[in-house]
Amino acid sequence: MLQSTMNESMDIAFLLATMKPMNFLLSAVRHTVLSIINPLIENNCDIRLALVEFRPSDDSSVPIVHSFTRSIVTFKQWFTTSHGSVEQHTQDEAIAIHDALQEALNLEWRITDNDRCHENIVFLITDGFPCRNLVNPTETQNDDCPCACDDLWTMSNQFVNRNLTLVIVGISPIADICNSLYGAIAKNTGGEYIPLSNANHVLFLSIQSIIKQGYTLSQSFRHIKQEEFEKNSSYHHSNIQKQDQSEIKHCQIMAQKGAWLLDHFYHANFPQLFSNLRFDDSSWSKWNSTNECELYFPQDKQLTSFQQLLVIQAFRPDRLESAMRLFACDLLGIPDISPETLNLKKLYSKETISTESILILISPGADPSAELRDLATQIIGKDRYSEIAMGQGQMQIALDHLKKCSSQGTWLCLKNLHLVTPWLTTLEKELNSLKPHKDFRLWLTSEVHPKFPTILLQSSIKITYEAPPGIKKNLLRTFEIWTQDEFGKGGVTRSQTLFVLAWFHAIVQERRKYIPQGWTKFYEFSQADLRAGYEIIHRLCERADRQC
Repeated sequence: MLQSTMNESMDIAFLLATMKPMNFLLSAVRHTVLSIINPLIENNCDIRLALVEFRPSDDSSVPIVHSFTRSIVTFKQWFTTSHGSVEQHTQDEAIAIHDALQEALNLEWRITDNDRCHENIVFLITDGFPCRNLVNPTETQNDDCPCACDDLWTMSNQFVNRNLTLVIVGISPIADICNSLYGAIAKNTGGEYIPLSNANHVLFLSIQSIIKQGYTLSQSFRHIKQEEFEKNSSYHHSNIQKQDQSEIKHCQIMAQKGAWLLDHFYHANFPQLFSNLRFDDSSWSKWNSTNECELYFPQDKQLTSFQQLLVIQAFRPDRLESAMRLFACDLLGIPDISPETLNLKKLYSKETISTESILILISPGADPSAELRDLATQIIGKDRYSEIAMGQGQMQIALDHLKKCSSQGTWLCLKNLHLVTPWLTTLEKELNSLKPHKDFRLWLTSEVHPKFPTILLQSSIKITYEAPPGIKKNLLRTFEIWTQDEFGKGGVTRSQTLFVLAWFHAIVQERRKYIPQGWTKFYEFSQADLRAGYEIIHRLCERADRQC
């Protein structure tokens, strides 16, 4: 066993291409991985391991992510069950490699502690092309070389910013075609490109240096002799080192060229704006590193709201949606562009009268019936509320209830009027002839329909019934529906469970915006489902209280 000179901690993520051509080499890959982690485990290194499997195919292109674990047994199970799924190399390889690197960035890495040595390392093990232009090696030309793959270089810089060292283990002969680019993006982070045939030997020497000498991974690579890299391999490390430096310089020039083109575009098309911006000012660097940069523009820049929007679009497109929201609010002089959360109780008390029906426009699957019943129970009593689901044979029943409720001062809800649009002219005439009791309220629900009568629309209070935008507004709406007594009665556990239910309800409704990324199907989880969840939790908590 090696004698450790320091208390070392490491987070190590392995990104493994699981293609069928690699199946013949998986034993060598696994041996290489074990040569990395076994010495660290034997020397009591505080180590966490993660695995990202990426499969460049149409039906399973999303990487499989196994987040960090301290259990070596669990990691080995992940690793030994990985398998290939693609017969041959495809254009999707480059996308799969890019996605796997992005997943590595998204892992929950530990932040470096100044009081102890800690390293975050990513091992990319691949036999694929990093550039879609190189799927067929026989067609490779200098102009189509992956050296110009700006996305990978940008991602390499993100690794540097996150203090992640990238080591790329290439599987011959395919990956060797791209060794100059692989070497450039790895060296940019302090890592190396190593062919699989020699990876076991080089990485063992590197780990040995880390444990015995206290080197970082980058330092250990610099202390390994050139011939050790080239042993048992046709790989020429010295030649590649020169190519790597040339590649790094080329990528930097391309990045600078992109910035120059952007500057030139602004100077040519917006000369006054370009003059006001003064991009050579150091304040822009601080602005660009700010999370909510749309709120913290340098004060000495005399920019209008629209000019600020242009700058966000050009340099921080990730903040464009938030910036556009601020721009609209500023232009319209309103605090928020999102509509106020619908509250039927407030609507009833402030805006409704007996002679004006309330038309609730619903989206498919939405149903305000449960919320209306709860409101009616609170205001007039459950026995003074009626509802009719409109359809074949219900028209005369609806008219009879309308006359009865209007004279007695009770509430009536006619649901799904979009199913009976030819009958709505009859409803209009009946409404015009009524002299309703002051407590009478007529609630109507309908999906949007092109043949809905205009007069009925104009004579009604129109509201839309849909989930409010954003999780926060959704939660606020739920807590407006639940009274303080409903939420607060019972123990702390009950209140916490109800909050989790409200949170889940908000998450499900918000995720519908991202179909098919959020869900593969449209899950409504309406107010009726929320009420059912509330009742189940209430009964379970009451039963638990009785048993105590």
